Amino acid sequence: MKQVIALSGPASTGKSHTIRRVYDLLLAKYPRAIVENRATWSWGIDLKILVTIDDVIIGFESRGDPNNRLLESLPEFAAVPCNVIVCATRTSGSTYDAVRALEGYEVVPFEQRWIPEDEHTSSNSKMAEKISEVCTLRN
Repeated sequence: MKQVIALSGPASTGKSHTIRRVYDLLLAKYPRAIVENRATWSWGIDLKILVTIDDVIIGFESRGDPNNRLLESLPEFAAVPCNVIVCATRTSGSTYDAVRALEGYEVVPFEQRWIPEDEHTSSNSKMAEKISEVCTLRN
């Protein structure tokens, strides 16, 4: 079964940083991965990108805010077709609903909670490691 790894949480909890860290971890672990950029980088953090590791295609979309790219990215990634989609969502609303409505994909939920800003880097790294382990189980 194909999977959507959905990192949900309120605004400003580090979801984009965490997804970028998952991407960086996978590229470090699989240096022969093939990367296809699907959108321009914003602020050096947000990304919309495809990574192929062996025969597994992973789509990354870090912009999970309402009225953002996620609603377009999900069907694009499904059409590729991606085996795994890693994306940010809010805890409810249009982005949350779009992830759960994506046909043919099992949702694997992760939740990023609000923490003090001085703990973001450590917390984001720990969450990214958990998510990257789920991504690599398919390889």
